[in-house]
Amino acid sequence: MYLTEKFDSTPEEEQKEPDEERQTEVTSDSDQENATGDDATVSQDPEIALTGSAVIMGRLRKRNGKPLEAFEGSLLNDNLRELANVLTDDRGVFRINGVDQNAMNLIRMSEDDDNLLIDIFLYDSKGNILANSVPLGHRMHRFLSRQTGKSFPALSILTERELVVMVKQGKSSMIGKVVDRETYLMGREGVRVELYTPRKALLRTAITDQEGKFLFTQLEQEDYIVKVDHIPDEDYVEIVIADDQNRPYALSTSDDEDNEGYFRFRKLPMQEIDMEEVEAEDESSFQHHYYTMLTEEEPGVPYELHSLEFATSSSTLPGEYDELDQLARELKDNPGIRIKIDGHTDSVGGEEGNKELSLQRAETVKAYLVKQGGSPSRITCEGIGSRKPIAENDTEHGRSINRRVEFSIEE
Repeated sequence: MYLTEKFDSTPEEEQKEPDEERQTEVTSDSDQENATGDDATVSQDPEIALTGSAVIMGRLRKRNGKPLEAFEGSLLNDNLRELANVLTDDRGVFRINGVDQNAMNLIRMSEDDDNLLIDIFLYDSKGNILANSVPLGHRMHRFLSRQTGKSFPALSILTERELVVMVKQGKSSMIGKVVDRETYLMGREGVRVELYTPRKALLRTAITDQEGKFLFTQLEQEDYIVKVDHIPDEDYVEIVIADDQNRPYALSTSDDEDNEGYFRFRKLPMQEIDMEEVEAEDESSFQHHYYTMLTEEEPGVPYELHSLEFATSSSTLPGEYDELDQLARELKDNPGIRIKIDGHTDSVGGEEGNKELSLQRAETVKAYLVKQGGSPSRITCEGIGSRKPIAENDTEHGRSINRRVEFSIEE
């Protein structure tokens, strides 16, 4: 059953008294199971009736993507009175029905949530996203309207934090996300994405991760089209192109997909990428999130050092060291974290030679980090060779992408 079907009320429901409606929508065990598909639970103050037509749904995960089950949260009004209490199900999902979309709705988490992945949406009765949540101090979240509250109001599911990608000056990045159309909360993993020129010449390919995200970096600021191998009736896709300051300037969504499955981009209005407007917002109303490369909640998840583009048969570091410098600083600031560096090659040459070359690339990165003050005992290296490509090896551009170095935090 889709979200729009769940949200639609029957005439009988519309005629019920407020207490009866609250009983059906909020406290019924069977309704809770239908709402989330699992065993999420909702309770509320019996003196308060939730009689609105909107719905709040959210999903909480650790940094490694693992869902948080039985995590407690509360819906508060503008007087900080608790209206409902929820527990996440085994997918990390919670749902609150009967919400007044015009009220000041606040979500308070029962525990520290600074290192969690949190997506919370406010939907209308048809399942359309009205607002996204943003942090409001410690453990508190409020909703910002897509039209008036967000820095980039054209974006529905991508967040400003997800747009933070390090690219060279004058280059661009493309960030996309494929999620379910039912809730917009469940990422589609393993979806193939192809990047083309406007004349449909294939440039690169990518596969979505467990959050449904994909990324193309170091792009020229030119026109592109994208093809996503997905099921349009079941998925929602959102893709942006951002400049070297992480400001999105082009957007494509499922609404722009043509009959052949291609996504073409439309330029965003200039006011949506004016960072001066973002800085002029009331900074007391939200908490800034600063991008960090090291998080103890992400063991084993590879992170590509995008600024390192190795020449063929070479392990010499390119001239861009911004990412390495940041990684070195964070290693010094987090003495309890150990990392593993993996080197990769393209498919040219024999695998034995490629494995040795990839190890040399990893060790070159380690040597630089140690030179900047990193502890050599906390850094291990491995040469992967050509066994794990992230792009096609039949073009020079694809091979250049595969000549890379990644790091991950060790368990």
